[in-house]
Amino acid sequence: MKCEVIKDLLPLYAEDLCSEESKIIVNEHISTCSDCRKYLDSITKKIEPLIPSEAEIKKRMFEKDLLSKSKQSIQNNILKKILTAFNIISIAITVLAIIISVIFMFKEYSIKYPMLHYTPGISFFYLICFIIGLSPVLIAILQLYSIIKKDNTQHYIRKFIFNILLQITALLLSLIITITIFLIVPPLESQTNKIKKYLDVDRDIIKYEAVYNNFFPAEIPKAAENLEYHYKKYSNLINTNVQIQFSMVLPEMEYLTEKDRVLENNAAPITGEENAFDITLHGVRYPGKIKLEFRFDDISKKLIYNLYLDDN
Repeated sequence: MKCEVIKDLLPLYAEDLCSEESKIIVNEHISTCSDCRKYLDSITKKIEPLIPSEAEIKKRMFEKDLLSKSKQSIQNNILKKILTAFNIISIAITVLAIIISVIFMFKEYSIKYPMLHYTPGISFFYLICFIIGLSPVLIAILQLYSIIKKDNTQHYIRKFIFNILLQITALLLSLIITITIFLIVPPLESQTNKIKKYLDVDRDIIKYEAVYNNFFPAEIPKAAENLEYHYKKYSNLINTNVQIQFSMVLPEMEYLTEKDRVLENNAAPITGEENAFDITLHGVRYPGKIKLEFRFDDISKKLIYNLYLDDN
């Protein structure tokens, strides 16, 4: 067969596109024709292999993986910086809120309340509230520790979103607890037994001073003995309960004078008790439910005053 015909078939032969019969003819011809064989070699060199080699595939995969890791690393670093800044801000806000609350408590409550008294149950309640108030700080510290350890989890974006939502929830809960419990809601109990705190009541009870100043002695007589004083106030968002109790023993003349002073008001005997009276003060108007009880003992010369207030 002529070389011109074979050369026309060689491009198809080189790309393995010709028929089996044509391949046989071409193979027989190039085995004897050096010119056509050279032409085939020149064609083969120009054709790039369609399938890359295994080494080339590995190289390309390595470069692709390196690029992907680089992008992921940059993204994670940005998210870490955002999360770090957010946690630091959360810590600052929480600590600032707690500091303001503590300053408010020490400044305001020391004036408003003569003496704070917490029962074990109330103390536990405030401890829980304080821990909840500190929760953003605790969560932020754990998150910062995780960031420092370079947690390279594959689901970093998911973790980032979860951490942000968790921190925002904790921060809002902390602010609500801190503002509500420490700034709005007063302590549950305020009480004192100290004589030097005589009629030193909480600020929100001063509006009743016309009552307790006219019922109790304006000042404790110097000759008074066996003094007993107890002040207790219980507050919540609904109502306020107050008890003021005072007793003393006086010399006979002062005893009679003080007894007459109290009994000059409207005095109704308390059923079932001797020398015990419900007192209604003359010319004194006061809101709320107030009960005044006065008792005396002519033998021991002891006077007992009780005030009960229910303000709701």
